Amino acid sequence: KRTIQHNKDFLTLPVDTIMSAGPVAVREDRLAVEALDLMENRSSQISVLPVVDKEKRAVGIVRLHDLVRAGL
Repeated sequence: KRTIQHNKDFLTLPVDTIMSAGPVAVREDRLAVEALDLMENRSSQISVLPVVDKEKRAVGIVRLHDLVRAGL
């Protein structure tokens, strides 16, 4: 998001220059409240969290908005 805000030509940048190399993620078998904790209890809060399987392959995304809507 910051790259998009500060670089008009972000579509021409290689993905590895704007991606998070080691993103915070949650395993698919964890509770939603644990995902919320990962998103909020850190020095800089995040609003979107990758969901990974036990082999650390991406299987989805959970958004803070989804958790709030669910009543957490």
